[in-house]
Amino acid sequence: MKKYFLILIGLLLILTLAIAEIMIAYLTDSQDSDNIITVGDIDVEIVVYFSRYENGEPKIYKDNLDYVAQVGSDSFTKFGVCRVSVTDPTDVQFIENFRVNVIIKSSVDTYFRVAPFEQLTITYEVKGKIREVAATEKGYMKFNYDPNNIFYDNRIADGFLYCRNKVKRNDEENPLVLNLVGEYFEGESFALFPEQYSLQIGFIIEAVQSKNGAQMCWGLEEPPWPGGGEW
Repeated sequence: MKKYFLILIGLLLILTLAIAEIMIAYLTDSQDSDNIITVGDIDVEIVVYFSRYENGEPKIYKDNLDYVAQVGSDSFTKFGVCRVSVTDPTDVQFIENFRVNVIIKSSVDTYFRVAPFEQLTITYEVKGKIREVAATEKGYMKFNYDPNNIFYDNRIADGFLYCRNKVKRNDEENPLVLNLVGEYFEGESFALFPEQYSLQIGFIIEAVQSKNGAQMCWGLEEPPWPGGGEW
């Protein structure tokens, strides 16, 4: 019995030494490895605002832009959904004053895409109660998307506008700012809707790292724009 016990102890000792050797070899190999793993942030955001000239100077409006919906005699705010006037050129939130920027704070190369969601609405009164219903509109509302020609409009296929370029912040203190909706078309005026109409608009923005991000997260092996080649 004692003999078998000593054999068992010997086997356990050999096994322990073998495991120790494997761990030492792994740690030594890890320390000598040339592999470099880059850790960074993917951070993008949409900023919606209105800009118009007052007394010859541009003035920016960023506050209280959310859409207030009417249901009977009550109202509620749709946070993240902006009200855009399509009827009154004197309204600060008139469509010609509408602007959108994308703020890039990513510390690593990033691809992003933006999906605008538009809904034209009609507000009317029935027996003293205010009603709001959705209205149909052919095509997209006429905003000056992509004034600097860096986006690809793939909305007909999947609803998104794609930034063609890899982007990241300028430095730790300064994000990169891209203009998604710019000043209204030069020399043009928006064709006004009847006064009971208004527009609701919101945005979804998605960003991925440039290395395999579009393939893994969006299921796109190649960019959607013609001649896009590889990401």
